[in-house]
Amino acid sequence: MANNNTADPQITKGGRIAAGLLLVLFTVLSITVLIAFWPDQLPEPGKKCALYRYEWFAMTLDTNACLPPSDTTTATTTTPAATIATTAPGSITDTLSRDTAALHAAPPTTSQAAPAASPVKTATTHYEYIHLNIIVLLLVAVGGFLGNMIHIATSFTTFIGAGKFRRSWVLWYWVRPFTAAALSLALYFAFGASNDPGNVDLDRILTVAILTGLFTDIATQKLKEVFDVIFAPKDNRPNKLTDPALKIDTITPDELVKDGANTILIKGKNLKEKNLIITIDNETITETQVTSEEISFTYQLPEAAKAKTELTMTFTDEDNATLAPPKKFKVIDSNPPLPPAGGEQ
Repeated sequence: MANNNTADPQITKGGRIAAGLLLVLFTVLSITVLIAFWPDQLPEPGKKCALYRYEWFAMTLDTNACLPPSDTTTATTTTPAATIATTAPGSITDTLSRDTAALHAAPPTTSQAAPAASPVKTATTHYEYIHLNIIVLLLVAVGGFLGNMIHIATSFTTFIGAGKFRRSWVLWYWVRPFTAAALSLALYFAFGASNDPGNVDLDRILTVAILTGLFTDIATQKLKEVFDVIFAPKDNRPNKLTDPALKIDTITPDELVKDGANTILIKGKNLKEKNLIITIDNETITETQVTSEEISFTYQLPEAAKAKTELTMTFTDEDNATLAPPKKFKVIDSNPPLPPAGGEQ
């Protein structure tokens, strides 16, 4: 295996082939999932039923799935066991006489009544269902994953082709698509989520998800802007205590001599309101005379600093927070050589 150093920053040939196959595999897999979960149609606006039959590559909207359960029996015609004769209005005696005569006139026959037919139940197919909201969340996450796969595939092949790829970036390539999927979900909830299934603009949502994965840095900045707008506090209290801002106007001199004392003077505003910590070349200055508008002290270069050509002064507080821009001093000799008499020869 090749060493990951400046002379040979590349991965091995086998590693490049394996990485390329993984990029193709994950890209094709994410495209396959998008196609498999793509719904055949969206519910009509105002319709709350958004259940789909959970079948890959056949996500079919089933509006009957939201109906209340009912008995699915089929009505049948039953043959009565006997027929009841109706007679015209008359006496009960006349009716009995006619019935008796009919019995004696007709030959006796034996007949068996047909049994009542039982109801016939229709066969019912049971499906597993998935709601449109779940489908949209899956598509958004996979769309972000696919968009970032496009980004990292482009980045990987570019660095490999230029001979500048380093194995220390391998973890970045593995983690980036999953963070892009989570970022796409966050952006969807921030801008595109809808409680009405009929108003879901699936094409636009998926486009934004893929672009979010492709440009994750820009999407992160956009979410930061939203957070700043929503959660930015406004302090409108009257007569509130204000924290005066420290301001440094001038620092003199611009040069420090190697041998001897250097008197440094700092002028500004509110210099005494802060616990200002001054350091020169990582050495803290303790002996200072401080007023609200001026700080002065004497500084002599230590032996270790005399070999340098430039020293830096910094201004921080007790939490190591920077309170003012640093000041750079040029280090010069105590007695610079005089020009030769008579000018240049």
